[in-house]
Amino acid sequence: MKRYLLSDTTCFVNEILSYFQIKDIWKENPPKSNIHVVVKVEVVALNCIISGYPSDTYYPIEISVERNVGELKSMIKKRWKPLFSHIVSNELKLMAINIPPNQVITYEEDKCVMKNLDKIKSVFANSIYNYNPDHLHVMISSDTWKEVHCKAIYKKTIYEEHEKQFQWKITHATVTLVKLKDKLRKYFSELHNIAKQSINLYRIHDGNTQGEFIRSDSMLE
Repeated sequence: MKRYLLSDTTCFVNEILSYFQIKDIWKENPPKSNIHVVVKVEVVALNCIISGYPSDTYYPIEISVERNVGELKSMIKKRWKPLFSHIVSNELKLMAINIPPNQVITYEEDKCVMKNLDKIKSVFANSIYNYNPDHLHVMISSDTWKEVHCKAIYKKTIYEEHEKQFQWKITHATVTLVKLKDKLRKYFSELHNIAKQSINLYRIHDGNTQGEFIRSDSMLE
Protein backbone atom coordinates (compact mmCIF):
# COMPACT_ATOMS: atom_id res chain seq x y z
CA MET A 1 0.00 0.00 0.00
CA LYS A 2 1.41 3.36 -1.02
CA ARG A 3 0.66 6.77 0.45
CA TYR A 4 0.97 10.00 -1.50
CA LEU A 5 1.33 13.57 -0.32
CA LEU A 6 -0.84 16.18 -2.04
CA SER A 7 0.53 19.68 -2.39
CA ASP A 8 -1.59 22.42 -0.81
CA THR A 9 -1.43 24.64 -3.88
CA THR A 10 -1.28 22.28 -6.85
CA CYS A 11 -2.26 18.77 -7.91
CA PHE A 12 1.35 17.65 -7.74
CA VAL A 13 1.76 14.35 -5.88
CA ASN A 14 4.76 13.03 -3.96
CA GLU A 15 5.11 9.49 -2.73
CA ILE A 16 5.58 9.13 1.03
CA LEU A 17 8.21 6.51 1.74
CA SER A 18 8.32 4.49 4.94
CA TYR A 19 11.47 6.17 6.26
CA PHE A 20 10.11 9.72 5.92
CA GLN A 21 9.50 11.67 9.12
CA ILE A 22 6.27 13.62 9.45
CA LYS A 23 8.12 16.80 10.45
CA ASP A 24 10.04 16.70 7.18
CA ILE A 25 6.87 16.25 5.09
CA TRP A 26 4.93 19.18 6.46
CA LYS A 27 7.10 22.11 7.53
CA GLU A 28 4.00 23.99 8.67
CA ASN A 29 0.54 22.92 9.75
CA PRO A 30 -1.44 22.30 6.52
CA PRO A 31 -4.97 23.74 6.13
CA LYS A 32 -7.53 21.46 7.75
CA SER A 33 -9.91 21.80 4.79
CA ASN A 34 -7.43 20.25 2.35
CA ILE A 35 -6.86 16.60 1.51
CA HIS A 36 -3.34 15.78 2.60
CA VAL A 37 -2.79 12.04 2.01
CA VAL A 38 -4.14 9.70 -0.66
CA VAL A 39 -3.76 5.94 -0.10
CA LYS A 40 -3.18 3.88 -3.22
CA VAL A 41 -3.62 0.09 -3.05
CA GLU A 42 -1.45 -1.68 -5.60
CA VAL A 43 -3.21 -4.14 -7.89
CA VAL A 44 -1.46 -6.91 -9.80
CA ALA A 45 -2.76 -8.89 -12.79
CA LEU A 46 -2.02 -12.60 -12.34
CA ASN A 47 -2.22 -14.78 -15.45
CA CYS A 48 -3.81 -18.01 -14.22
CA ILE A 49 -3.90 -21.33 -16.04
CA ILE A 50 -5.48 -24.67 -15.19
CA SER A 51 -3.06 -27.58 -14.94
CA GLY A 52 -3.25 -29.80 -18.02
CA TYR A 53 -4.82 -27.10 -20.22
CA PRO A 54 -3.05 -25.57 -23.26
CA SER A 55 -0.78 -22.69 -22.26
CA ASP A 56 -2.71 -20.18 -24.38
CA THR A 57 -5.91 -20.66 -22.34
CA TYR A 58 -4.78 -18.59 -19.36
CA TYR A 59 -6.92 -15.82 -17.91
CA PRO A 60 -5.73 -12.69 -16.04
CA ILE A 61 -7.20 -11.98 -12.61
CA GLU A 62 -6.62 -8.58 -11.02
CA ILE A 63 -6.17 -8.60 -7.25
CA SER A 64 -4.78 -6.25 -4.61
CA VAL A 65 -1.33 -7.19 -3.36
CA GLU A 66 -2.70 -6.74 0.16
CA ARG A 67 -5.16 -9.62 -0.22
CA ASN A 68 -4.26 -13.22 0.51
CA VAL A 69 -4.14 -16.45 -1.50
CA GLY A 70 -7.42 -17.68 0.00
CA GLU A 71 -9.22 -14.70 -1.56
CA LEU A 72 -7.51 -15.41 -4.88
CA LYS A 73 -8.87 -18.98 -4.75
CA SER A 74 -12.41 -17.64 -4.32
CA MET A 75 -11.96 -15.37 -7.35
CA ILE A 76 -10.61 -18.28 -9.43
CA LYS A 77 -13.50 -20.53 -8.40
CA LYS A 78 -15.99 -17.84 -9.48
CA ARG A 79 -14.18 -17.12 -12.77
CA TRP A 80 -14.11 -20.77 -13.90
CA LYS A 81 -17.59 -21.63 -12.70
CA PRO A 82 -18.93 -24.36 -12.96
CA LEU A 83 -15.59 -26.22 -13.33
CA PHE A 84 -14.86 -26.00 -9.59
CA SER A 85 -18.46 -25.97 -8.32
CA HIS A 86 -18.09 -29.44 -6.76
CA ILE A 87 -15.29 -28.38 -4.38
CA VAL A 88 -14.73 -25.63 -1.84
CA SER A 89 -12.14 -22.93 -2.47
CA ASN A 90 -9.69 -24.40 0.04
CA GLU A 91 -9.44 -27.60 -2.02
CA LEU A 92 -7.88 -25.68 -4.88
CA LYS A 93 -4.12 -25.92 -5.12
CA LEU A 94 -2.32 -22.87 -6.48
CA MET A 95 1.31 -22.98 -7.54
CA ALA A 96 3.43 -19.93 -8.32
CA ILE A 97 5.12 -20.13 -11.72
CA ASN A 98 6.93 -17.51 -13.80
CA ILE A 99 7.30 -18.54 -17.43
CA PRO A 100 6.27 -17.26 -20.89
CA PRO A 101 3.08 -18.84 -22.31
CA ASN A 102 4.98 -20.41 -25.20
CA GLN A 103 7.27 -22.45 -22.94
CA VAL A 104 6.63 -25.87 -21.44
CA ILE A 105 5.16 -25.39 -17.97
CA THR A 106 7.32 -26.85 -15.21
CA TYR A 107 7.28 -26.34 -11.47
CA GLU A 108 8.52 -27.83 -8.21
CA GLU A 109 5.33 -28.70 -6.34
CA ASP A 110 6.94 -28.93 -2.90
CA LYS A 111 8.36 -25.40 -3.25
CA CYS A 112 5.73 -23.59 -5.31
CA VAL A 113 2.44 -24.30 -3.52
CA MET A 114 0.86 -21.09 -2.21
CA LYS A 115 -0.73 -21.12 1.27
CA ASN A 116 -4.15 -19.61 2.00
CA LEU A 117 -2.88 -16.96 4.40
CA ASP A 118 0.06 -15.87 2.23
CA LYS A 119 -0.25 -12.26 1.10
CA ILE A 120 -0.21 -11.78 -2.68
CA LYS A 121 2.63 -9.29 -2.29
CA SER A 122 4.74 -11.83 -0.37
CA VAL A 123 4.58 -14.19 -3.36
CA PHE A 124 4.60 -11.92 -6.42
CA ALA A 125 5.58 -8.40 -5.33
CA ASN A 126 9.15 -9.11 -4.32
CA SER A 127 12.57 -8.93 -5.95
CA ILE A 128 13.04 -12.71 -5.85
CA TYR A 129 9.96 -13.44 -7.99
CA ASN A 130 10.70 -10.73 -10.59
CA TYR A 131 7.11 -10.24 -11.80
CA ASN A 132 6.64 -10.01 -15.58
CA PRO A 133 3.10 -9.05 -16.74
CA ASP A 134 3.43 -11.18 -19.90
CA HIS A 135 4.31 -14.40 -18.08
CA LEU A 136 2.10 -17.10 -16.57
CA HIS A 137 1.95 -16.64 -12.81
CA VAL A 138 -0.45 -19.15 -11.26
CA MET A 139 -1.11 -22.82 -12.05
CA ILE A 140 -4.44 -24.14 -10.75
CA SER A 141 -4.87 -27.74 -9.64
CA SER A 142 -6.69 -29.75 -6.98
CA ASP A 143 -6.01 -32.81 -4.85
CA THR A 144 -9.46 -34.09 -5.85
CA TRP A 145 -8.41 -34.37 -9.50
CA LYS A 146 -7.10 -37.45 -11.24
CA GLU A 147 -4.62 -37.12 -14.07
CA VAL A 148 -5.42 -39.24 -17.12
CA HIS A 149 -2.99 -39.70 -20.00
CA CYS A 150 -4.98 -39.71 -23.24
CA LYS A 151 -4.09 -40.72 -26.77
CA ALA A 152 -6.58 -39.43 -29.35
CA ILE A 153 -6.69 -40.28 -33.06
CA TYR A 154 -8.75 -38.11 -35.39
CA LYS A 155 -9.60 -39.79 -38.70
CA LYS A 156 -10.35 -37.11 -41.26
CA THR A 157 -10.63 -39.66 -44.07
CA ILE A 158 -9.91 -43.36 -44.46
CA TYR A 159 -6.38 -42.48 -45.54
CA GLU A 160 -5.70 -39.47 -43.34
CA GLU A 161 -5.51 -39.46 -39.54
CA HIS A 162 -3.96 -37.24 -36.88
CA GLU A 163 -2.77 -38.33 -33.46
CA LYS A 164 -2.42 -36.25 -30.28
CA GLN A 165 -1.37 -37.18 -26.76
CA PHE A 166 -2.34 -35.06 -23.77
CA GLN A 167 -3.01 -35.10 -20.05
CA TRP A 168 -6.53 -34.55 -18.73
CA LYS A 169 -7.17 -33.44 -15.16
CA ILE A 170 -10.55 -34.82 -14.16
CA THR A 171 -12.89 -35.59 -11.27
CA HIS A 172 -15.89 -37.87 -11.20
CA ALA A 173 -18.09 -34.81 -11.73
CA THR A 174 -16.21 -33.54 -14.78
CA VAL A 175 -15.96 -36.77 -16.80
CA THR A 176 -18.58 -36.08 -19.46
CA LEU A 177 -18.77 -36.47 -23.22
CA VAL A 178 -19.34 -32.74 -23.61
CA LYS A 179 -16.17 -31.87 -21.67
CA LEU A 180 -14.14 -34.49 -23.53
CA LYS A 181 -15.30 -33.07 -26.87
CA ASP A 182 -14.38 -29.57 -25.68
CA LYS A 183 -10.96 -30.88 -24.71
CA LEU A 184 -10.44 -32.50 -28.13
CA ARG A 185 -11.39 -29.26 -29.88
CA LYS A 186 -8.34 -27.62 -28.31
CA TYR A 187 -6.02 -30.18 -29.89
CA PHE A 188 -7.70 -30.76 -33.26
CA SER A 189 -8.42 -27.49 -35.08
CA GLU A 190 -10.47 -29.41 -37.67
CA LEU A 191 -13.19 -29.92 -35.02
CA HIS A 192 -13.75 -26.21 -34.32
CA ASN A 193 -16.49 -25.82 -36.94
CA ILE A 194 -18.21 -29.14 -36.23
CA ALA A 195 -21.21 -29.24 -33.87
CA LYS A 196 -20.63 -31.29 -30.72
CA GLN A 197 -23.51 -33.63 -31.49
CA SER A 198 -21.85 -34.44 -34.82
CA ILE A 199 -18.58 -35.54 -33.20
CA ASN A 200 -18.59 -39.30 -32.60
CA LEU A 201 -16.08 -40.83 -30.19
CA TYR A 202 -14.91 -44.43 -30.11
CA ARG A 203 -12.98 -46.25 -27.41
CA ILE A 204 -10.23 -48.57 -28.58
CA HIS A 205 -9.22 -51.65 -26.57
CA ASP A 206 -5.94 -53.53 -26.98
CA GLY A 207 -5.21 -52.25 -30.46
CA ASN A 208 -8.67 -53.11 -31.81
CA THR A 209 -9.06 -50.82 -34.83
CA GLN A 210 -12.85 -51.11 -34.89
CA GLY A 211 -13.46 -49.28 -31.61
CA GLU A 212 -16.50 -49.10 -29.34
CA PHE A 213 -18.88 -46.17 -29.86
CA ILE A 214 -19.12 -44.05 -26.68
CA ARG A 215 -22.85 -43.43 -26.17
CA SER A 216 -22.98 -41.98 -22.65
CA ASP A 217 -20.95 -40.39 -19.85
CA SER A 218 -20.98 -43.67 -17.91
CA MET A 219 -18.79 -45.29 -20.57
CA LEU A 220 -15.99 -42.85 -19.69
CA GLU A 221 -15.74 -44.02 -16.07
